[in-house]
Amino acid sequence: MSHLLKYNADVNIENNQGNTPLSDAVECKCVEPLAIMLKHNSTGINKKYDEGETLLHIAVRNEIIVD
Repeated sequence: MSHLLKYNADVNIENNQGNTPLSDAVECKCVEPLAIMLKHNSTGINKKYDEGETLLHIAVRNEIIVD
């Protein structure tokens, strides 16, 4: 993950379902990659997903804590 971000990989790019690497990391509870992406670039943190939820809503629902 760090290697990709070093070369400016876009963590906010959407797939055909509207999901981003950030949202996928939250959904699968992948805390370490999520923390790395958030430290690198968190511009997509406020994107609204299904039912108007942001990544923060989804993280709280999934009981994810990132230091």
